[in-house]
Amino acid sequence: MQIKHSNRTRTIANAAISAILSWLMVFNGLPMQAIADEIMDDGQGAAVEVLDEEAAPEGEGDAADQAGDQEQEPASDDDADDGSAAYPEPEPELDPEPEPATSDDDASDESLGGVSFVTAGEDDEVEAVVVQGEAALSEEAAVEALAELDDLTSDEAAEVGGRLFLMDGDDPADDEDEPDDDTLPRSADGSYIDSISARWVTKDTVDNDDPNLLYIRPNGDNDQSVRLQVNYSLSGEHNYEPGDVVITIPAYIFKDRNGNDYGTMVIPYPEDPSTKNDFNWKLVTDEDGNLVYQITNTKRMSAATMGYIQFGIYDLTPHALVDMQESEPFTAKIEVVTYMGNLIGLDTLAEEGSKPLTAQFDTQAQVTAANKRHGTTLDVVDRSAVQGTIPEEFAGETQFVRVYWYGWGYRNANTYYTMDVEDTMSTTVEVVGQDGTTSTMDVLGFISTSSGGTVSSDRP
Repeated sequence: MQIKHSNRTRTIANAAISAILSWLMVFNGLPMQAIADEIMDDGQGAAVEVLDEEAAPEGEGDAADQAGDQEQEPASDDDADDGSAAYPEPEPELDPEPEPATSDDDASDESLGGVSFVTAGEDDEVEAVVVQGEAALSEEAAVEALAELDDLTSDEAAEVGGRLFLMDGDDPADDEDEPDDDTLPRSADGSYIDSISARWVTKDTVDNDDPNLLYIRPNGDNDQSVRLQVNYSLSGEHNYEPGDVVITIPAYIFKDRNGNDYGTMVIPYPEDPSTKNDFNWKLVTDEDGNLVYQITNTKRMSAATMGYIQFGIYDLTPHALVDMQESEPFTAKIEVVTYMGNLIGLDTLAEEGSKPLTAQFDTQAQVTAANKRHGTTLDVVDRSAVQGTIPEEFAGETQFVRVYWYGWGYRNANTYYTMDVEDTMSTTVEVVGQDGTTSTMDVLGFISTSSGGTVSSDRP
C-alpha cells in the first residue's frame, strides 16, 4: 500500500494525534504545547518515512514531494509565529448515541425461565412449584427441568410434573368477551389466565365418591392434618413484575365446638416482606370482613408461567370438632395486573360444575366392653348407712348386710361422651353363713356413682 504525503494524510494523522492529545490532557494533566509540537514533527517524519520505503512510480515521487511542501506552508505568518502548524481543527468526539430502551417483552430474559421447588411442614410434605418459559410448554419439558434440581430425584420430578399437569383449564376467554358485572375478565392486554383449580391432596379414610368433600375418620384423638393444592396457569405476551400476581385463599375453614376459627395453616412460602422465594404471603381482612391469605409474586415472572401451591391445615384435634359437621368452603382466586395496569382474575368456581372444597370429621365414642364382678367382703351396717329409701316391709329392720360389686365399661372415643352402666339385680340372694347354713335374703339395692359412670338398680 502507498501512503502519500498529502493534505488528506495529514488530516487523518492529525485527527489521530488530536485524539491522543485529548486523552493526555484529560488523564495526565501535562503541559501540552511542547508535546504537541514534538508529536506533530514526529508524525510528519513518519509519514514521509513510510512513503520513502515504498517503491513510487518514477517522476511521481518528486511531484508529490513538491505538492507536499506547498501544502505544509502555514496559512498565515501569525499562525507560523506561534510555533504551531495550521492544520484543520479536529472534530470533537461525540458520546455514542444511547440504544433505545427495550421493554421486557422485547428483551430475551433467561432469568424468567426454569423452575423452582420449595417445601414446608413437619416432614416437608407441603410443597410448591413454579415453572416458567419453555419449561411450562409441556409436562415432558417441566419434568426435564425439575430433574435438574438438587432437591428432586428423577422419579420425584416425574411425580411433581404429574401433579403440575393434573388439571387443565379451559381455553382463555377472548379479550372481547364481556364478563358479569361482578366478575373480572380472565384476559386483557395480551395477558391470559388459563386456569386455576383446587383439589384435596389428603385422601378419604373411606371413599365417599365425592372428590370435593374430604371424609376423615380418625382412629384416636391425636391431632390431625389435611392438605390441599391450588394449580394455576398463565400465558400471553407480557411478563409480570413483582406484585402483579396475587392468589387469595381463606385463612380458616374449620370451626371448633364453640364456633371459633380452628386449625393452623402452613404455606410453603415465607411471610411478607421476604423476597427470597417466588412468592410470599400475608394475612389480611377482605372486603367482607373475612381473614384471608394473599400469596403474591416477589420476582419477575415469565408470561408463560404455571405452578401449584399446597396448603396444610394442622392442629385439628378430633374431640374439638363437631361430629360430621361440614367445614366452611375452600375456594381460591387469582388476580393479575396486566402491563397496561388493568386487572384480570379467575376463581376456582368459574368453570361450569365447579364446587368448593369442604371436609368433615367422623368422630365417635364406642363402648368396647362391659364388665361386672362382686366384691370380696360383706359389711353389716346400721340403718343410717343404707342409701336410698327402705321399702315399707323392711321399715322395722335396724341392721343390713352390705355387699360390694362393681360394674364398668371400656370405650374408644375421640369426642365428648356420657356413659351409663346399668345393672339389673336379683331381688333375692342366697347367703351362706359362717356356720355353713344357707338363707335367703332380699336385695334392696341402691344407686352409686363412680368415675363418671352411673350404676343403677331397678329398685331404689
